[in-house]
Amino acid sequence: MTYGSRDKPVDDNRSIAQARAELILRERTKELNCLHAIARIISQKDLPMEEFLQAVADTLSQAWLYPEITCARICLGQLAVETARFQETIWSIRADLTVEGQPSGSIEVFYLAQRPEQFSGPFLQEECLLLETAAKYVSFAIEDRLLRQ
Repeated sequence: MTYGSRDKPVDDNRSIAQARAELILRERTKELNCLHAIARIISQKDLPMEEFLQAVADTLSQAWLYPEITCARICLGQLAVETARFQETIWSIRADLTVEGQPSGSIEVFYLAQRPEQFSGPFLQEECLLLETAAKYVSFAIEDRLLRQ
């Protein structure tokens, strides 16, 4: 047992549980903010396709548990955009982009260094879901852009 403010005992297990809950809340907040940012990017209808994809890649790379070692790449047909410091590594997850029912590209997220095992390699389950959701949003946005041409 340790002592906190005003010499009241602090239960170490409770402190650990509280720290874990705060970490989880911070990560979910980052993921939600990422989806909101992607929605704002999608709403910029006049943004050229390459700039649109680059903005999404840059946004995604900041939403992971370890943003300082995260990079991303989005491929759409012959077009590919990458975040700064991009490097393909063995620590990656991927989601496909589907446009008009056809596989058209992908979004990939990489860690530049090894991290502890989680749900899918070093990636949290929520990060995998975030990537899938982002890929759906981007796919719909690409379809919308193609229809408006």
